[in-house]
Amino acid sequence: MTNLLTPAQVRAANALETPELFLWLITLSHPNWSAPLRLVNDHAQFVHQGEVYLPRAFEIIPPEESEGVIPVMKWSADNTDTIMSGLLRQALAGTGGGYIAASAVLVMASDPDTPVVEFPQMELRGADYDAATASGVIGVDPVVDQPFSRLAFDPTTTPGLF
Repeated sequence: MTNLLTPAQVRAANALETPELFLWLITLSHPNWSAPLRLVNDHAQFVHQGEVYLPRAFEIIPPEESEGVIPVMKWSADNTDTIMSGLLRQALAGTGGGYIAASAVLVMASDPDTPVVEFPQMELRGADYDAATASGVIGVDPVVDQPFSRLAFDPTTTPGLF
């Protein structure tokens, strides 16, 4: 996660009124998909660092920055279509890992290639979806799911435990 803001970003964020528009961009990908799903919470397509993001009404609630809390981001999208629900179902049903790789970035519309904040490596491990919405919790720090040690605790490596 980056947190160094440009002077223009600081002015826009602190202004009582601003013409600036802050946009969330989210990328969802899975090994079994033909291409990543790139979405922007706006009414028109958006280009960020050469990639086209499709318009979709969605909300992102960034992770809480409290000590002792596992950081998770909440995501929900409106106007779910059969393509999105089909991709979610395929990926999360267990065919291909049971998770969706995700990244999110907040940008200003006037400076689309300079992130305000970004979350580059996350995982969506479950989602709820119906005809109206899709939502899920995205783990911001997938490393907490990784094994702590590359060594196995068995009688040959740790006989004192057995």
